[in-house]
Amino acid sequence: QIEIGDKRGKANSLTNLGIIYDQFGQYDKALEHYLAALDIQRATGDQKRIANNLSNIGVLHYNLGQTEKAIGYLLQALTIRHEIDDKHGKAVDLSSLGAAYANLKLRSKAERSYQDALAIRRDMGDKRGESIDLANIAVIFADKNEYQEALKSFQAALAIDQELGNKFGVAVIQANIGLIYHQLGDNELARTNLQTAILTTLDTNNQWYAQRGLATVEMALNNINAAINNYELAIDHIETLRAKLDKKTDRLSFMQNKLYVYDEYITLLQTEHQKYPDKNYDRKALEIFERKQGRVFLEEIGKSGATRFARIPTEIIQQEQLFTDKIIRLQNKSQLEGIAELRAEQQALQQEIKLKYPDYYALKYPQPVSVETLQQQVLGDEELILVYAVLETDTILWVIGKQQFAMFNLSLDANKLNENVNYMRDVILNRLPEIVEEGYPLYQKLIPEAAQKMLLNAKTVYIVPTGALYALPFESLVTNEKQLHYFIQDHAIVYLSSASVLKVLRDSKRKVEPTKKLLAFADPAYAECAEDADDRSAKSRSLAELRGGAFREVMGAVCFPRLPETANEAKSIAAFFADNDSTLYLGEKANKDMVLDLNQAGDMSDYRYILFALHGLLPNEIKGLAQSSLVLADSETNGFLTMA
Repeated sequence: QIEIGDKRGKANSLTNLGIIYDQFGQYDKALEHYLAALDIQRATGDQKRIANNLSNIGVLHYNLGQTEKAIGYLLQALTIRHEIDDKHGKAVDLSSLGAAYANLKLRSKAERSYQDALAIRRDMGDKRGESIDLANIAVIFADKNEYQEALKSFQAALAIDQELGNKFGVAVIQANIGLIYHQLGDNELARTNLQTAILTTLDTNNQWYAQRGLATVEMALNNINAAINNYELAIDHIETLRAKLDKKTDRLSFMQNKLYVYDEYITLLQTEHQKYPDKNYDRKALEIFERKQGRVFLEEIGKSGATRFARIPTEIIQQEQLFTDKIIRLQNKSQLEGIAELRAEQQALQQEIKLKYPDYYALKYPQPVSVETLQQQVLGDEELILVYAVLETDTILWVIGKQQFAMFNLSLDANKLNENVNYMRDVILNRLPEIVEEGYPLYQKLIPEAAQKMLLNAKTVYIVPTGALYALPFESLVTNEKQLHYFIQDHAIVYLSSASVLKVLRDSKRKVEPTKKLLAFADPAYAECAEDADDRSAKSRSLAELRGGAFREVMGAVCFPRLPETANEAKSIAAFFADNDSTLYLGEKANKDMVLDLNQAGDMSDYRYILFALHGLLPNEIKGLAQSSLVLADSETNGFLTMA
């Protein structure tokens, strides 16, 4: 197509590739192809396809959670739809725009967009589209607690889907009708609709939604065992669907709108534990938290640890990767049968690995661990884990030791906890003399007296934070009301993404023992700043100012002061070891490419300790930086080292 100069054909091919990448969650590649197609279409003046691609880009940004950007692109698409009188495209874009407005809680704008789309669908006789917009409008009514209006709209959508024979649509709408009856207090009718929806969704991806709905209804009817059973079924179905996804980005985006199911179940188990403290509801609640919190990260760290596992034939590892690559390449509907066959072969290989190489399998495919496993196989006598689940209306703390286990309700909702953490960070950065006055009450809130007693003999405390607690340095908590005594003075503190990660790390350590001591990256040679008076004054600023917005304003997006003291720090640490046990990368050598090369070669795991003594950035401190980053010396790309 390129050789014969078929620009329109090239643009269509780029768009189709973008759609495939989009469907598989490879959003960066999808956007690249959409934009390339858009450039060609603008050059050729193909207005309809320009609008189509603007719409594609808008929906992509919506899926990434970039709702404002999504609205901008969708409005551009709508302008063109008006100009060329593309009614079908206009209806589609209005529906997408309604979803974006609803996501921003702009309910009036969302409802107006859906109503405008509905009018076009009816004018065109687009019954399927009419049903979709009626259901969307019903959701808006439900969000406004106008449940009777929501019920009418859902019932109108249901009638259309029944007429069309749309089994999937019928099931989803019946589930929603069940939830509306639940809100109206008619739980028997709610249960009937949800049970019917479950039977209809047995072979669909939305079965979990109806099962979760039925769990809430059974809970309202005080049928606790039935509620627990339905939550279990819902979560099992979610995880079955998630396991079929091959890419990490797919799995992450898939889980985002389903995490509330785990939180609801944890809250139910917490409530039952308070009524029946001897029935192990507290342990079950922790298991569900671990299934929610640790699964994707466990898999990624498991892959990393398994990379250098030496006791499995190379051809087995290559065969594993080959199946994954083949499945990803079969990226269109005509090849679904081939994908199913490959998945069956892939599962057979995994079972063979599980039987013949159980240690490798346990490391490569780690599972969330139970309290018993943590106590019997992982934790030492002087180690304790604090696991925090920050829920919308509550915060739960589990304390796990080798001989200890307890669950506490901290009575801190997500908003209140966020206020407390932000206040504490402000004290640390700007009002340090007030640290005792402010740090001790927060310590009391986060670690109640009974939990403090469990900590008395713990030398190492592992902390699993969630929500606002990610931003709290627990080391700075003050443990004495009358004098300055920090939490870090009594315990070594280690942060984990989940309790289960500790087992994976311990298992991985047993497989690969480091042969050297220290690898350090310090005092990177950053690009020099163009100095004026303000720039020179920036070099003498306090740590608090460097971490605050003033630093970004003065230094700009890509300008960082050198940190010569960090080179001395690295050399001082290296002095504890033999010369041939330490490797230091300083100045120009402390660059991102060096880190990536060492990691690619597998050399980083040769070291017991790895030190990064340099600047760090939080997400969005620099435009376009979505992850936390370490700032290394400038390389041919950039010096920002992120997790992915």
